[in-house]
Order: sequence, then C-alpha cells, then structure tokens
Amino acid sequence: MINILVVDDSGVVRLQVKQMLKGYSCNVYEASSGMQVIMGAFDRDISLLDIDIILLDVHLGKIDGYRVLAHVVKNYPNIPVIMMSVDGTQDVIIKSIQMGAKDFLLKPITRDLLLAKIGKFYDIFHGNQNGFTEMDNLMESLLLEIERAVRAKTFFVILVLCINHLEYAQKAVQIKQLKKELHSMLRRIDNVFIYKNKVVLLLPYTQKSGVNNIMERIYTVFKRRGLSFLNQETKTFAFPDDVAEELIKTYNNKAIKDLALQIII
Repeated sequence: MINILVVDDSGVVRLQVKQMLKGYSCNVYEASSGMQVIMGAFDRDISLLDIDIILLDVHLGKIDGYRVLAHVVKNYPNIPVIMMSVDGTQDVIIKSIQMGAKDFLLKPITRDLLLAKIGKFYDIFHGNQNGFTEMDNLMESLLLEIERAVRAKTFFVILVLCINHLEYAQKAVQIKQLKKELHSMLRRIDNVFIYKNKVVLLLPYTQKSGVNNIMERIYTVFKRRGLSFLNQETKTFAFPDDVAEELIKTYNNKAIKDLALQIII
C-alpha cells in the first residue's frame, strides 16, 4: 500500500480522485490548502514523512501550488509531486517541471491517465487493471497533448520506432529496461509507450527539426539493451506541421487524433 496526498481546494476534485483510486493498493489523504501541507496539518495520524506521492493543484489561494512544491522539493525531495491544473499552457507546465515536479496532469482528470501517471512511480495495480492497457495510456496522453497544443498553440511530435519482431518476441526483459532508460534519458514531460512491437515517444513542445537531436541518443540506448529498430519504419507526426490548418481552426481534435493514430497503428 502506498500513501497518496491529494492537495486541491475543490472538494469535488478531491472526491473524484479518491473515487478513481478506490480499489487499488493505496491510501488517499486530502488537503484543501497549501498551508495544511506546509504545516503538516492535513491528517492527525500521518505526516509528509509517510507520504509516497503528492497530487498538487497549481491554484490553491494564498499559498499556491508552486510554494507548496518548493517546500516539498526542499524538505522532502524523495516524494514525487505531480502538479494538476486546468491551465495547461507551456509556461505553467515548464515552470512546474523546472521547480521539481515529476509530472503534470491537465484537468479535468481521467481515471486511466491518473493511474498511468502514478504508475510511473509506483505499482498500485497488483493484478487489478480493470481493463487498463498501455494503449489506453497512450490514447489518454495523446488526447491530452492535442487538446493542450490546439488550445495553447504549442508544438508536439510523436516518434514511432519499430523493434525487430524477433527481438520483441524474445527479449521482454530488455524491452522493459529500454522503456525505463528512455524515460530517464528524456525530459520529465515526455512520455514513452510500448505498443505491440512499437516504441512510441510523445514529445511535447518539440518541433519536427528537434527529433534529429535525440535520435542518436535513442540509438545508443537501443544498442546498450541489445535491441535494434527498423530505420525504414521509423515515422514522425508533428503538430502543427502535419495537420491541415482547417482542423486546427475548427478545434477538430478527433480528426487530429485519427491522423496521429494512422502513424502509430
């Protein structure tokens, strides 16, 4: 069992998160203000020393999420903090990551994406997946990124690498290590998914020209794990470069998602 602290001034949001995590291997604690966290007054029987992960809203009133984040990073550096906000603009996300947040959740939060974000740090499933798959995780993250990019007029790139079929069938351990090492090599806001024999990288705030800068490092990671990808099947999808302007103007996120999925699937 892990201990999760949800910090949000909205009782509805705290309840929603609690319901989403019901039935999984975790205890959920609540704080309605930044002061409760800083003073350790969110629960009578537990302190921040007992917390394993924090879900922290950016906007909390007098003591905002950034101040709470700074307090946690300074005094409890081993606790991963996932920031939450309805504001998914580049400035908010980059500031959160630069200050030490490990990840970011855009509200409204979906259950699958919440589980995926927590799952990066702790295994809370223990066989209770409730139909949750890597593809679900990818779909949720993709929709989130499209919504953010269309709304805030930012860039993102999807990079798809195909693992040799024989290696994919025979080297499950190396592939698991590959995913972990790619996560550590990339930025905190980047995401790595394994779908069938494909490695899918979702790279927010990245332009198509920037992909070449990381390909050599990716190749090194593959080589270190005794794996190879098929160069002729490497594909990229860049927003907004590969999207018709009309789809962006009309906020047709579904059509944009379908374009991206054609590259992935």
